[in-house]
Amino acid sequence: MKVFSIIALFIFFVFVGYNAGAQLDPQYNTFNYFLYSLPFNTGVTMTLLYLLSFGVALVFFHLTIVFQILMHEVGHLLGGLLTGYRFISFRVGKHTWIKKDGRLRRKQYTIGGSGGQCLMEPPDIRGKAYRFPFVLYNIGGCVMNLLLVILLFVLRQQTSGIISTMLLWCAIHGLILFAINLIPMKLGGISNDGHNLWLCAVSKKARRALWIQLKYAAMATQGTRTRDIPEPWHTNIGDITNALVGFLPYLHYDYLMDTEDGSAARAYAQQILTNPGKMLPVHLYIFQFELLFHELINENRADTVEEMYTKKLKAYLKASKTHLFALRLQYAYTLLYLKDEQKAQSIFETFDKTCALTPFSGEVANERFWIEKVRSCSHCKNMSIFD
Repeated sequence: MKVFSIIALFIFFVFVGYNAGAQLDPQYNTFNYFLYSLPFNTGVTMTLLYLLSFGVALVFFHLTIVFQILMHEVGHLLGGLLTGYRFISFRVGKHTWIKKDGRLRRKQYTIGGSGGQCLMEPPDIRGKAYRFPFVLYNIGGCVMNLLLVILLFVLRQQTSGIISTMLLWCAIHGLILFAINLIPMKLGGISNDGHNLWLCAVSKKARRALWIQLKYAAMATQGTRTRDIPEPWHTNIGDITNALVGFLPYLHYDYLMDTEDGSAARAYAQQILTNPGKMLPVHLYIFQFELLFHELINENRADTVEEMYTKKLKAYLKASKTHLFALRLQYAYTLLYLKDEQKAQSIFETFDKTCALTPFSGEVANERFWIEKVRSCSHCKNMSIFD
């Protein structure tokens, strides 16, 4: 898959460079005419043109992707607002805006496999079937991309040259984003819009789980801790029959950690990994992180730590560097296992800064409790912090 991606990217840039170079012919603009008239040989002139065309293609390639992601999330925002949702947060890349105390605040947050996210608080559910409007909110991003694609193709008919080429590539990126979000699938270990929409359409357990997840996000953004959310949200789970329901065990685990019951949390994580059902890889990785954390702060056995800290886990940890739980694990590993106090202090300072940037302020108190426990017990002979 990795080789395929590299080949596809290479073909893409060859094609874009060729088309952009064709559009940058001297007849199109004065600057290119100037380049061709320079008192150098043709090789130098053509090299400059190729570098210019490739640079233009590369910059525009990035900008059109960002633009389509931005408008995709705007589509979710409009879809939610039209069906009674309330704004929680809006993210493109790592740049996140939340509404707290009546004001928009800028934060930073990333999710591996996701270029953006618009979280909205849904209206109340109706009846035991857990009915609430979920279609337009989930599909709004795809609808926006499709409308933009149509508009871009119409505009392209009125233009020519490099502008026409740019509009074409923007439309192509919109079509790609439309397809990979509408066709039900899992990308980077998380469900896309089409997959969530399909699950909600066929399963009331999925609808309930999505509703709880969005309600919890709204509360955590406003500073509510997991231990203060309604108990039925994280205890009435049942079998993990689909990816959306797979979020609820993590919510229950977080509740146990937030109530400072580390032993119960560890046992629950082991139970979930024994029978994960259809839990998403992203949640499975988090439970593996947490079991490694419990090993580090308790027995801290070298062979067990090495066995648990796999290459895949390290890669996912690197991709989750803006998450507090990832920094907590990295801190415990560096301080307790590697015994590198200087590097651990650097991680702790990063954790401290990240606490101010995370959009989910309700998580901060819980994460601070556990990282401070690691810090205070790093000098103890008995590494268990549950005594």
